[in-house]
Amino acid sequence: MYNIQFEPFGERVVVKQELDNLANSDRPLQRTMLKVGVGMFWALVIAIVTARAVYFNPNFAESFVAFLSDHLRLILNG
Repeated sequence: MYNIQFEPFGERVVVKQELDNLANSDRPLQRTMLKVGVGMFWALVIAIVTARAVYFNPNFAESFVAFLSDHLRLILNG
């Protein structure tokens, strides 16, 4: 009989043995697809972080904070 565990919110807890079985699966296509998916995810993360660093406009952030502080001052004083 399998020992199935659940977290307090009712989700099934994945046991380390199940994760090892998934990673060391006999199906090479499944392992390949897992590696491709992980690689695509991290490539997307790197692309997004790089694009944000290249196209970051500090003037936009400064003007947005000034806009918020002006409106907050109007609300509190008026």
